[in-house]
Amino acid sequence: MARCLNDRYKGSKQLELRYGHRALFVDPDSRRVFVRSAEGDELYLPYDLLIGADGVRSVVRAAMVASHRDFECHVEDIFERFKALHIDLPEGVEPDCMHVFPSCMRNMNGIGLVCTGGRINISMGHRLHAPCDEALRSEDPAVVAEYFKKNFKAIPLPYDEVAQKWVAQGWNSTTMTHCNYYHSERLQAVIMGDAAHATSPSIGMGMNHALGDAAALDQLLEKHNDHLSPVLRDFSSERVKEGNALTDVADLIQSYDGSQGLFMMIRQALRGMGHSLLPSLVAPEPYMAIGNGMKLSDAYAELVRMGRIPAVRRTNAAIKRRHFEQTTGMVPPQTRPSRGWLITAVAVAVMASGCWMLRSSSAPPTPTPVPTSVALKRFGIF
Repeated sequence: MARCLNDRYKGSKQLELRYGHRALFVDPDSRRVFVRSAEGDELYLPYDLLIGADGVRSVVRAAMVASHRDFECHVEDIFERFKALHIDLPEGVEPDCMHVFPSCMRNMNGIGLVCTGGRINISMGHRLHAPCDEALRSEDPAVVAEYFKKNFKAIPLPYDEVAQKWVAQGWNSTTMTHCNYYHSERLQAVIMGDAAHATSPSIGMGMNHALGDAAALDQLLEKHNDHLSPVLRDFSSERVKEGNALTDVADLIQSYDGSQGLFMMIRQALRGMGHSLLPSLVAPEPYMAIGNGMKLSDAYAELVRMGRIPAVRRTNAAIKRRHFEQTTGMVPPQTRPSRGWLITAVAVAVMASGCWMLRSSSAPPTPTPVPTSVALKRFGIF
């Protein structure tokens, strides 16, 4: 994109490129942005339309927070720690698709995105409540290489190179962003890309979706003849549902609970088989349909209708909350298995035996019925 701007528009008076400048804040009253260069020079840049494609810590989004009381923005960690490896595409690995490596090692999931030049970027990480094996935390490349040789079976890897790159970097984290709209008429601004909908890389669609934002804005500018008020409103109307669907689908594609995750995988496989055999009766699996062009908002609506998104959201939210409570000291870590099931079983047994004792009593042949609440109180349940 930068090469295109330089090659086609470098001599245009409508283009001024300022590399190495950092935006610090937006002045909404004068519609200008305060920036600082790498050399420390500071200046204001005026604008007519401000496009905030400035990442998850967006200055433009911060200005919207300060300018609109009804603007809601939620930024949170994706609940994972991961490392990324940029290596040559291994022999035999398909170059024209995304590669997913679920449970590739203990507590580890991975995704591989093929790059230009015969390279692939593989990210592998673990969720915070389920740490990886200690060998992957070692600073000794030999230990890491041996662990990968023994445990990573998805595709062949240059193990020594992978180990060197693995230990040379720290554990990375990233965030998700949800906003209830993407424009501000007061600021004459829109946000897009990570500024609007930063997401987990689990489905590998963050960049595609950001380019979709740009295409949608271009189409709306042409549709409304560059009249900004309807452009800004329509941009939010079109893209907010897609951006929030993106972040939620990416975040909830897998359950943090292993048994629920296995059940979901079986359901997906059965649905896929059913659709291939009876396409007129069984709708396609939504996650697969996304790859074939289904809009993310449509896929999200179908996943909600099926009950999959609500079920995974409940499970994941509970696990996140429990992890937060324990790591902050609000609740001490559980040192032994819960005995709640045992208490429940004892209570049920007591209630059952109580009912049997009442029925088998040798008191008057037609005893007066005893209210359930009274019977339960007799046996100490209430």
